[in-house]
Parts: sequence; structure tokens; C-alpha cells
Amino acid sequence: MDRQSIILMILLSIVITFDVIATYLVFRNELAIKKQIKFQLMLIWLVPFFGGLLAILVNREQKDIEKPVKKVGNDSSTMPY
Repeated sequence: MDRQSIILMILLSIVITFDVIATYLVFRNELAIKKQIKFQLMLIWLVPFFGGLLAILVNREQKDIEKPVKKVGNDSSTMPY
């Protein structure tokens, strides 16, 4: 194998790994409807790197929105005075 083939294989394996991670995150999203999941999967695999990046960003934003605020110690913000 020549040097270009090795570089091409490495880049291809990175893109495929990235798309597999993006696919996993799409399936893990509990709030997405079937239509949204299908669209994101098509985007991931038809536009390999950029589709995966977009799907990861969309799912990350939804995860940040859902994150509950943790209260530590004696939180008196809900107690009336």
C-alpha cells in the first residue's frame, strides 16, 4: 500500500466512526419523532461529515435544554419567608 491509500483509509475510518457516533446520539434522543429521526439519519449518511456534525449539534442542544437544575445543600429559594 502506498502512502495515499493509507491516508485515505484513515480519513474514511474517522468519518465512518463519527457518523456511527452521530447515529447513536440520534437514536438515544427520546424526544425526537420518527420523521425527525429518519431525516437526521438520511442527513448523516448522505452528507457524511457535515450531516453527522449537524445531528450531533442538534441533539446536544436538546440535551442542554432538558438538563434539570440541581439543588445543593439547604436551598431556601422555594421556602416562603
